[in-house]
Amino acid sequence: MLQRIKWFKKNAASLKNYDVLDVGCNAAILAIDTLKHANSYIGIEPKEVYYKQALVTKRNAGLKRAKILNVNLKQFAKIENDYNYNAIILSRILYHLYPEEILLLEEKILHKCGVAIVVCGAEKKEGKRHNDFEFWNQENVVEFFKKNKFNLGINYSIKKFFAGVATR
Repeated sequence: MLQRIKWFKKNAASLKNYDVLDVGCNAAILAIDTLKHANSYIGIEPKEVYYKQALVTKRNAGLKRAKILNVNLKQFAKIENDYNYNAIILSRILYHLYPEEILLLEEKILHKCGVAIVVCGAEKKEGKRHNDFEFWNQENVVEFFKKNKFNLGINYSIKKFFAGVATR
């Protein structure tokens, strides 16, 4: 995890002046560095335990420009017009999404974003995969973003994960 955080810190400036949506924010640790550059931060986290940790992070780090929602992507898609965002963080979440959530991501969310920070696990058996898109494979992730009119440059790759910043 430490390597991902270090990589993120180096790339968080890509979010300068953006309103950021973090899908599957977990404990919202990335909100701390995000808000050094971004205008605002919305973290969505469906698991209660991580949602509560995210609220603790928000409180303890004094993240006044952060909103944390206890919803999954499908639930957020129903209310997303109530929130302003134009950038997205997808950190080790793509392989967790169900096919209908991938479709919602494409149809309702990504088109509003000018930049995406993407981190994916690089091992085929990692985590609970809920789709067949094989997002552990760099080429599949690059193609997914290309299909959605982004240019994703993978600028970090080790055995366990790869990461990059996607821009339009």
